[in-house]
Amino acid sequence: MKQMKSKLPEQVMYMGRHVDKRSFRTFVYNKLGEQKLANNYQEYLNLINHKQWFASKEDAAKAKKLDKKLDTNNASVAPTVEVATNGTDG
Repeated sequence: MKQMKSKLPEQVMYMGRHVDKRSFRTFVYNKLGEQKLANNYQEYLNLINHKQWFASKEDAAKAKKLDKKLDTNNASVAPTVEVATNGTDG
């Protein structure tokens, strides 16, 4: 007699829980506070991997804060610009 394997649903670990991939849906968040619905696990991974969307509001806020800090550091070391006058004063 042929023994049938039981086909269990494929699961992923999300926020500390096992979630069935077939029913996976969650919101992702960007640095502006906007949210977007990822309708499946693959879409979720694509959005997260491009670093424009984040798994939680907190992660998005941290990324925004880091961007501001980097912008502030870059602004304080702005390059100086010298203007050539071709030897004339006016």
